[in-house]
Amino acid sequence: MQVQDTRLQLTAERDVDGVDTVGFVWLDCPASGRPAHPHRAEACAALDAAGGDFDALPGEPDRSCTADHSPVTLSAQGTFRGRTV
Repeated sequence: MQVQDTRLQLTAERDVDGVDTVGFVWLDCPASGRPAHPHRAEACAALDAAGGDFDALPGEPDRSCTADHSPVTLSAQGTFRGRTV
């Protein structure tokens, strides 16, 4: 059985001084040539290890918090190994 590719559009949205700011990046596993996630290989490996379950991603528990209040909404749309997510 052939492993299918992962093609996701990751979007980050936040409010900066009353102005909605939206950014997105593609996460393609393997690489496709489109503008890509800055840590594509690591992100693909983490998503594979989680079986495509975003809730199962471990996060970065050793990362320090700056205590700035700037809520961000993240979303992912596309396919993980051929399955719509």
